[in-house]
Amino acid sequence: MDQQSAKVFDTKINYYTHGQGQSLLFIHGHRSDALRWKGIILFLGKKFKVYAPDLPGFGQSPEFKNQPNTMSSYAKYMNEFIKKLNLKNYILFGGSMGGIIALKMLIQKLKTPPAKLVLAGTPYDKKYWTISFLNKLFFFLGKNSKFFIPLAEKIINNDFLLYYLLYFAFPKEARKKEIIKYEIKQWRVMSAKVWLETMIDTVEVNFSQEKFQTKIPTIILNAKSDQYFDAQKTTKGLKKLCPNNKVILLNLKSHVPKGELKLKHLKEFQSLLDLT
Repeated sequence: MDQQSAKVFDTKINYYTHGQGQSLLFIHGHRSDALRWKGIILFLGKKFKVYAPDLPGFGQSPEFKNQPNTMSSYAKYMNEFIKKLNLKNYILFGGSMGGIIALKMLIQKLKTPPAKLVLAGTPYDKKYWTISFLNKLFFFLGKNSKFFIPLAEKIINNDFLLYYLLYFAFPKEARKKEIIKYEIKQWRVMSAKVWLETMIDTVEVNFSQEKFQTKIPTIILNAKSDQYFDAQKTTKGLKKLCPNNKVILLNLKSHVPKGELKLKHLKEFQSLLDLT
């Protein structure tokens, strides 16, 4: 993967490229950066020229200076990123939170719309969330306590505390040293402030209230069982938003597998090579 950067408005966006062929813009999800999806990017690079940016405040792209950490802000910057790189006849691929951003990009009426759209594990409406009480408590404290972000920053940067918090939070099959160490790295690709603000905005997603529909050919890619939202209702909602769709249900038991994406996960994406 080649690493480059582009000046977009008032910030520098770090991005990676890989492969040859039709352009594919890959937008990563929450608590992530482009490198978390390296396996998928290398896999898709067999057929496409993949562009994978770190969103502002994630990975090696600096935080916004004068913009709120919202999906609308990221959509605005990604639309400008497309213009800057002069992408044409490209596929727009959004993973999880990245899928929300991709849809917001279309709502903002980007100048050069994609030829195809891929929404992978994309939330549709806040009423379909099935997040735990603990997560809801974090959001409440984050919104209402000025002490929460400094405390969260200390925990995230403490190897011992974060290791054991993740150990007890993970299912038994994911309580392996190499998996937890990898996930600790992912917790540190953004600040606690960016983590919290983007998560709160993601949880407030409400596409059912948008007077928007796209005719762009769309692949809706969901796990058969997702621990964060009702996958069946979410898929049904996305199909209304994108009526020219094809639904692919992945044989996964979680939103995103814990740890590094392995070959067994990539095999689930084989049909994506037929996007063209």
